[in-house]
Amino acid sequence: MIRNIQALRFLAAFAVVGYHAGTLYFALDKSQGLAPLFAPLVAYGMTGVDLFFVISGYVVQITTAGRAGPAAATSFMLRRSARIYLGYWPWLVVAYLVGRFVVGIDYSGHSAVRSIALTIFIRGQLVMIVSWTLMFELMFYFAFAVAMLLPRRVGLVLLAAWAVASLVWPSRWWLNPFIAEFAAGALLAAAIGRFGPPPAWPAAIATALLAAVGVYVGQRYGLLGRLDVLGRVLCVAPFAVATVALAVALEHRGVTCGRTLVLLGDSSYALYLCHVPVLTLATQVWWPTVHAHPDILYPVITAATVVVAVAWYLAVERHLTAASTRIVRSAFRER
Repeated sequence: MIRNIQALRFLAAFAVVGYHAGTLYFALDKSQGLAPLFAPLVAYGMTGVDLFFVISGYVVQITTAGRAGPAAATSFMLRRSARIYLGYWPWLVVAYLVGRFVVGIDYSGHSAVRSIALTIFIRGQLVMIVSWTLMFELMFYFAFAVAMLLPRRVGLVLLAAWAVASLVWPSRWWLNPFIAEFAAGALLAAAIGRFGPPPAWPAAIATALLAAVGVYVGQRYGLLGRLDVLGRVLCVAPFAVATVALAVALEHRGVTCGRTLVLLGDSSYALYLCHVPVLTLATQVWWPTVHAHPDILYPVITAATVVVAVAWYLAVERHLTAASTRIVRSAFRER
């Protein structure tokens, strides 16, 4: 795994954490001293999801290079699905308990089976509000597994066509514009695998310019709203792709992040899943008890969320993932 990509995974997850923490922060008092810090996170933090999707496409492509056929496709789908579900289910239980007994949410209108299986996309019926992204992950994994049954170039061409179709004829599910971000990450990995990483300085300049253009256009025309998926993807995806390309280019030239950021990146999935229940518990239980000032409360609980995620990854998640990987590899006699 590329070390800088792991660092990006953490930054993407932390941006989403900052978005939700900032939303809760402003719900308490909009005039607090940390408003200049949280305001950008509330405005742009959810775009961490877009970066996640591009990274996911990139990682899937590079980790399956040279593997094709029914056995490889089935093994890939099983390993990826196991990682999603084994990480998700424990925190789904926590989210349900916190929502039911701390917040007092009535889940009678929710489908337990579909929430567990990740087959529901009605956000008002999600027990874990961030789980909608996992449904897109699973959908992309399935499509990529199908592509692995085809000649590599044919599979990539079909992924590119799928991405274009999602932008030209956007829909809620199979042609959702988010699909283009996964495909863009996979195509970037294929291009780097064939031609090598881009030069670092041009990649850095392109990243900065695309970020500036995305923010300007998104703000001017109101395209960054979560309901306008197509506009959001058009504004954010180019910057996200350039960011991943820059991370790879820097590592190719020996500029890599340290072990701490790699560990945080390893823990990014746990961070993404645990942050909402942890933030909710802190806001609903701890804050009314200690009456901490919001300027102290939210930096502390945001840091605590990261600590919880790292501890969960080290104590539980990595072992579950390793065990499931061993089982699948043994079943398919993979090394």
